[in-house]
Amino acid sequence: MVCAISLALYNYFKLNLTFKEQEIDTLNKIGQILKELYTQGDIYREEIKKNDLKKEIFEDRKFFTLIHGDFSGIQRFIHLISSKYAMKTLKGRSFFFGVLTENFAKYIVDQLELTQANIIFAGGGHFYIIAHYSDDLKLQLSEISIKINKLFIEQFNSNLYLALDYIPLSLKDLVYNVSEKWEEVNKKTSIKKREKFSDIIKREKDAYFPKIFGPIEGSAKKLQRCSICNSFGTLEIMPDSDEYWCIMCKSFKELTDDLRFSKFYRDIQFDSVKSYNTILNEFEKAISLEENVETNQKEWYSINNLSLKNCLGDKQFPIAFPLNEFSFIKSNEELATQAYQRTGFNKLGILKMDVDSLGKVFQKGLGKNSTISRVSTLSSSLTLFFEGYVPKLIQSEFSDSVYLIFSGGDDLFAVGSWDKLIDFSFRLYRDFRRFTAFNPDISLSAGIVLESPNFPIIKASLSAETELDRAKHFEKFTGNINTKNKISLFGFVIKWDWN
Repeated sequence: MVCAISLALYNYFKLNLTFKEQEIDTLNKIGQILKELYTQGDIYREEIKKNDLKKEIFEDRKFFTLIHGDFSGIQRFIHLISSKYAMKTLKGRSFFFGVLTENFAKYIVDQLELTQANIIFAGGGHFYIIAHYSDDLKLQLSEISIKINKLFIEQFNSNLYLALDYIPLSLKDLVYNVSEKWEEVNKKTSIKKREKFSDIIKREKDAYFPKIFGPIEGSAKKLQRCSICNSFGTLEIMPDSDEYWCIMCKSFKELTDDLRFSKFYRDIQFDSVKSYNTILNEFEKAISLEENVETNQKEWYSINNLSLKNCLGDKQFPIAFPLNEFSFIKSNEELATQAYQRTGFNKLGILKMDVDSLGKVFQKGLGKNSTISRVSTLSSSLTLFFEGYVPKLIQSEFSDSVYLIFSGGDDLFAVGSWDKLIDFSFRLYRDFRRFTAFNPDISLSAGIVLESPNFPIIKASLSAETELDRAKHFEKFTGNINTKNKISLFGFVIKWDWN
């Protein structure tokens, strides 16, 4: 965090064209103020209020900004599939979205001449960046937002949208008002999500209005559609089937196939081979996956394998597939058949889980100790659990029965043999409670539905989401007691410790 703040200050002074003597003097005063606040606390705050120069530096001047990126349409993007081959693309879509979140954050800090140290959190469809304040920042972020969202319109039929905004920060905000500012920037991006693509429409209405709202000229004549996402772009017939897939859906299948056996990962600028890098190439943020790397391992990250010591590091990705004897991902029918053999009930289980009242945890949970680094650490710790521990649990105990589609930030989505999925949800809940030291205010709720293996995954996901919402709001909130912390199962809402 020290590196992020230092670089933001450096850029602030560079862009605001202050004299070198002024810059040095201001930095000295900042250092003195922070030192005295650390040693004297609230006593020194009163002294700041009495000194106009110190007050101007500490409270009034906006040296920094908190940038928030919030993706809209995640569920629709990941789950909007209607083919019997859907399971072959689900993980590719989910993984691609995770990479998109992280790499767009990297792209933004590159454009602002910052470093990855300025990314205080990226995951679960959000990213937060500590940056400098400048008069040009609003225009810079607007241009980045328009570039990204134009690609979403062209490539994903407007199903994805990035709301990007920021708020200025003073030293006082960084030290004392982090929770309030975190909430404030979230409200700004929430407003933008209700005005999706408005900046593009204002600038290029004739070109993009039909692509967003329709009708697209000539679309009625295009009877052949992608069997996965129903688009009518460039289509290719899939081997061993009568289905036509668009290029993007085919790329997600390719990515899913690559993820089955990949053990190494690295970022590269450009890749002309893998079609799933098409969008990432536009930002020079492509990725490379390999099963074996014989030389130069120090240029690669290992994937979910901390035992490899010669790599650049280890990437904790939420990857867990149930594979059959031919090393292919098990279909819905295979997973339901496994449950039938054990229970006599041929159904597929669909699970949604997320952390209860996470906004309040961020706003109030840290109390007076709510600094930017503590908020970042809390976010990163939750990400480590959902992206690091959850796939390890599945691989060790539920590898043949649970397919982890999405896990990141503070929630997860999985499908599998219904009986084993229930076991997994209860085990995960117990492990999460231990992870949070049994804090009564940090809990999980879940919704599980059972469906036919041929039931559309998007509808099953929505049903599970409805049950999750029922679990969270089944008991009326009264006072300060956590009334969530439940699971909806077989149409009934019960407490996790019901037995």
